[in-house]
Amino acid sequence: MPKVEDRLRELALDHAGYFTSFEAAHAGIPQKAVVQLAQRSRITRIGHGIYRFESWPDADMRQYHEALLWPQAQRALPYAAVSHESALELYGLTHLNPGVIHVTIPKTRIIRDIPRWIELHKAELPSDERTTEHGVPIVTVVRAIYDVAEMRGLDVVHHAIHDARARNLLREDELARLGRDFGSVVTEPYNAE
Repeated sequence: MPKVEDRLRELALDHAGYFTSFEAAHAGIPQKAVVQLAQRSRITRIGHGIYRFESWPDADMRQYHEALLWPQAQRALPYAAVSHESALELYGLTHLNPGVIHVTIPKTRIIRDIPRWIELHKAELPSDERTTEHGVPIVTVVRAIYDVAEMRGLDVVHHAIHDARARNLLREDELARLGRDFGSVVTEPYNAE
């Protein structure tokens, strides 16, 4: 039978070294065992119900994983995905630095105070509008563009579409839809003024 720490490492595989106490309990690992590992500095308690292994080989995406796990610390959600400007940033399609990590989750009640560095959005997010990038659950490029359009306007949309098109991240049908919804100007070359 694997040790508790090994079982927790298995849980942390998909989250860059992070796991939640909810995941641990669901895997049959008592909260007491998790707390003891934290007291012995084998893991680090990051926040309410969120833990991580410090010696994880790939730490580049840690903050995204932490933001995605935060709303799931005490329950499983059908999805949590990096979205809006944060998605465009992760795709490399914006020069905006949002200062927070935008995460879209299903409509659900959150009773804890949301950390200032996370901005939660509650919306239906069909599976065809979700993917992964660098191992991080994220909305598709098209969904991110539509989400950002509501907040930032046409210039940001045009820039993101231009860069996505140059990198072949948009299919022709997606580009046509974006052109219909935002005007043909967004499918023309982008020139920053």
